[in-house]
Amino acid sequence: MITYAAGRRITFDTVRHFQLFHKFAQFDLPDHIYNWLVNFFNNHSHCTVFHEQKSLQLDITASIIQGSAIGPNPFVVTAGDLTPAVSGNSLCKFADDTYLIIPASNESSRNIELSNIQNWAKRNNLNLNSDKSSEILFADSNRRRRHVDEPSLLPGIVRCRSLKMLGVIIGDNFSVTQHVQRLVASSAQTHYALRVLHCHGLNTAALQHVYRATVVAHLTYATSTWHGFTKASERQRIDRVMDCARRLGYYPPDAPTFGDLCNTADDKLFSKARLW
Repeated sequence: MITYAAGRRITFDTVRHFQLFHKFAQFDLPDHIYNWLVNFFNNHSHCTVFHEQKSLQLDITASIIQGSAIGPNPFVVTAGDLTPAVSGNSLCKFADDTYLIIPASNESSRNIELSNIQNWAKRNNLNLNSDKSSEILFADSNRRRRHVDEPSLLPGIVRCRSLKMLGVIIGDNFSVTQHVQRLVASSAQTHYALRVLHCHGLNTAALQHVYRATVVAHLTYATSTWHGFTKASERQRIDRVMDCARRLGYYPPDAPTFGDLCNTADDKLFSKARLW
């Protein structure tokens, strides 16, 4: 089977407030909640100060206020009516990133789906950034050679051999080798930084706290999505990183191994899935 996963970059800075309010109005919201939302987005303005000169203030009538407590909700509402044009295709939507997944049976629908996304973005005063969009082809070993080196048929979008999806690098053969290499290199850089901090007097307890907050958190990020694709040699590379940290005193000797941390993350994920 051949599966196309095309990553799209859509910026939400230009979402018109009146369009957002229209979409909110489609929900069965109490009047006081809807009015509160309208009030929240109103009366924001912007000006620029440069060399003691100040521009006129202009009202902000577009964009979702990033960093605000309700920021994710307007994004969900805005993207709610973005749906695949062809049955069998699917869209995974996240803030700024949208992934279009097309199975081999719908290969010919790629341009239809791209036009659908572009038209939706235009209607919502948004911009599909083709320069930051890419296409990846997941195929079995029998068909990969024939397809993987062909140029993309999507206008302005290049075909790549690997794609970074929500911080995880996946190859077109479902390999996570590049992701592991990036993790190991980043961990080595942090080890050097911790060594410098240790030379400047940071105690062992503080070093271990920093290590858990940086290296361990980085190594275990989204492990449930990629750990199962690793080879034994790749898991050993990560184990060596943590063994080195133990020898240097950055990681306690009795602390969980990388495999234990992955199993714990899986258990938490499955327990939440059961609750749903």
